[in-house]
Amino acid sequence: MKRKLLLGLTALLAVSALSVGLVACRPTEDVDDGKLTVTFYDGETVLKEVEVDEGSTVTEYTPEKEGGYTFVDWFATPSFNHRFDFEEPITEDTSVFAGFSLYEEDTREFYIVGTGTSKYLLGQDWGKNLTDEHKLTRVEGKNEYTITTDLMEGDEFQFAINGLWHNKRGYGYLADNKLEDGTQVFNGTGGGLGEVTSKGQNIQVLHSGNYTLTLKTYPHEDFYNTDDPSYSDDQKEVYNFGLFDRIEWVRNGDPVDPPTVVVDYYIKGANITGWQDMWNNATKMTNTDGVYTLTVYLEQGEEFMFASTNTIGSVTSSGTASVLASALDDASKDLFTGERNMVAAKTGTYTFTYTEATGVLSATIDEEAVPEARDYYLDGTFAGAWGDTLYGPEADRQPGPNGSSLFIDDYKLTETAQGSGIYQILGVELPAGAELIIQSYKAGAAEPGQWNTENYALLGTYNSTYLLPKLTDTSDFGAVSATNKNILVKTAGTYNITFDSYSQMITINDGFDIYLKGAMNNWTHNYADEWRMTQNAENEMLYEITVEFTAGQEFGFAQYNKGEDAPELAASGGTFLNKTKAGTAEDTADFVPDEGTNFKASVSGTYRVVYDAEKDTIDFYKVTE
Repeated sequence: MKRKLLLGLTALLAVSALSVGLVACRPTEDVDDGKLTVTFYDGETVLKEVEVDEGSTVTEYTPEKEGGYTFVDWFATPSFNHRFDFEEPITEDTSVFAGFSLYEEDTREFYIVGTGTSKYLLGQDWGKNLTDEHKLTRVEGKNEYTITTDLMEGDEFQFAINGLWHNKRGYGYLADNKLEDGTQVFNGTGGGLGEVTSKGQNIQVLHSGNYTLTLKTYPHEDFYNTDDPSYSDDQKEVYNFGLFDRIEWVRNGDPVDPPTVVVDYYIKGANITGWQDMWNNATKMTNTDGVYTLTVYLEQGEEFMFASTNTIGSVTSSGTASVLASALDDASKDLFTGERNMVAAKTGTYTFTYTEATGVLSATIDEEAVPEARDYYLDGTFAGAWGDTLYGPEADRQPGPNGSSLFIDDYKLTETAQGSGIYQILGVELPAGAELIIQSYKAGAAEPGQWNTENYALLGTYNSTYLLPKLTDTSDFGAVSATNKNILVKTAGTYNITFDSYSQMITINDGFDIYLKGAMNNWTHNYADEWRMTQNAENEMLYEITVEFTAGQEFGFAQYNKGEDAPELAASGGTFLNKTKAGTAEDTADFVPDEGTNFKASVSGTYRVVYDAEKDTIDFYKVTE
């Protein structure tokens, strides 16, 4: 604190009959006594003021407050976002703010939710496979939760009350991120569902070890961040914040049970996998001594990257490593655009080579190599025995070459539109316990005069590893076993089956819920009826909605399993239907921009929008009064 001292020179007053002496004053001067003031507050109430020498520290103390309040900690801001560091030298007048809390018993259960190679993170895939072993232990009589676990370098995690990111507690809740010797143990990276402030960031492990982590909660001071642009009442628990909650940790030593990890890389993209994790032979890079290769057909404009998996024993889970555009060598950069994800500049068959040791990705393209035309059939036990489903009963079969039998069309998938690459078979009755697969053959192999060994040969088999889990009700379908990957029907019903020959993905469902999602609802997961498309009463394959669009608005359609509730929708993310689904009817062209993948209104007005699930197309029709 600088104090001002008035220094004056006072002249003697000589009083005489002839003259009077005047007083002369010097200007005021600032004199720095080296003291600074630290003020401790409870809200706007001053609790205490302390003077300290500049460059020294201030001593912490524990205040008291009537009304049943418990002191939590000192903070550097009145919003309690940052704890005050009492080891930092004071270099200016400083305010410190007290955090007080009223006790309320916390009845929630918290889990460690994440991905990685350590015991509790391997295979749970960000909370999709939570068990009691992932649950933190509540300290009796306290709002404290603990877990002791190995954490391996590269692991990422948060604490939450379920796999839907409710009440998540991430990096911003850590009391510290370094050991006493200065070694950084944790870092904040990415962001969980919803906001991506430091509190919502994932906790990334930089230093392997065995750790005991303790989450301390103060539920009376919890609040909901309703200011977040993605906030909705249906998803409010995603935006729950613990004002004073804190994660403390102790490193007990080196990992107790360090794993042996096999790392693989899979392509993941906008249309090639719908940004879903599809771990199958069509998407997997082949590993030869740390050099990974994949040859895959990509359409122009495909946005993609390569994501990693970790396999320990028989368990595979998503990894934290990825291969992005920044890994491309100079010779390959001209084949792609995009600064983070790669975007294919041309349509063709690409061959990728990634050398893990150097982190370099190279690529070549063969523009002439395109997938050959195929026919697709269901086969399995759902309508008889294997082969009977595909070829028909033995007595009804027509002889083919080499003793084989001709196909029947009952279980042939039909292309939704010529050249679409989307094949469907609708209304298939599937009994519980049945098995099924999709078989592919050269197009036209079943037609008269086309039979020979070459074109009759089986070209591909697609099983449960090709199921798109976000659009396939995985409680109704799954693999027969860990070794038998045939699709097992768990729940009997009548289903629609779709095979996307471009992405080589299978979806099975009994219908969809489709919501408009875009600038008109701030790109949020909004499940209000006003944004949901309605199935046509006469044709259940048609979904309709009437909307007033403003010129320039961008949007698309989020498609989910029929009947899923809002938390499940937000967790899965659904699949996004954009201009790649545009049809040719009426006013559709007014909504297909030259650039970008979203639909975009070029003319304001009211339009009826129709999604044809059978043709897999979206069309727009101007509504005139």
